[in-house]
Amino acid sequence: MGVYDPSTATFFLRNSNSSGFADITFVYGNPNWIPIAGDWDGDGVDTIGVYDPSTATFFLRNSNSSGFADIAFVYGNPNWVPIAGDWDGDGVDTIGVYDPSTATFFLRNSNSSGFADIAFVYGNPNWVPIAGDWDGNGASVSSFPSAVTSEHTETLQVSCAPNPLQEESVVTFSVVGEAEVQAIRVKIYNLAGELIWQGEAEGNALAWRAEDLAGQPLANGVYLYVVEVKVAGKRTSLGIAKLLILR
Repeated sequence: MGVYDPSTATFFLRNSNSSGFADITFVYGNPNWIPIAGDWDGDGVDTIGVYDPSTATFFLRNSNSSGFADIAFVYGNPNWVPIAGDWDGDGVDTIGVYDPSTATFFLRNSNSSGFADIAFVYGNPNWVPIAGDWDGNGASVSSFPSAVTSEHTETLQVSCAPNPLQEESVVTFSVVGEAEVQAIRVKIYNLAGELIWQGEAEGNALAWRAEDLAGQPLANGVYLYVVEVKVAGKRTSLGIAKLLILR
């Protein structure tokens, strides 16, 4: 295990899970960046990395020491939460990011910029993500310290129509079920995990003109949408799904 002092960007690593002096001590990155660790090159040794939340940039090293980054790239949006694990079981740890506002994971099978290989919603917004090989099969999975399903949202169903969007100009998102939906919020992402658009409306339906935040029409392609609802005064994410634009 190890600890990281965010005020000085200093790592203190131990080669045993016990109290005692650090076996390895070094400074890496800038103060208040976020530390991560993983076997980035598949050599069987975990090494450190840091994530700059202001620019969504990863700086990974293949040795536990100060120096230049061996791998540096941008992934996700600023102020998302970095995680790392062997998502595909190939023996190499790779990164992922978690959007705390939507409880959405965007995982990649390579340490580089690009589209998410795996994207899904799990847990509730603003919980804390962790990752590990819980069943010993060689692949890491994402999880949370706790999980509670709201009785108010179990029977809700999300509709997105039309999907795919072709000749029409408006997509309507709606949520129906036994519980009364007080408000609906929708966020649209590209496959790189970048926020494209978001909107909110009172009631159980919201219309979107397939435009980005600047009001420009979106290009044809696959997008991800996340729907949140307010039920009984509480906000809950209902999951992530794909939307296809073919105009």
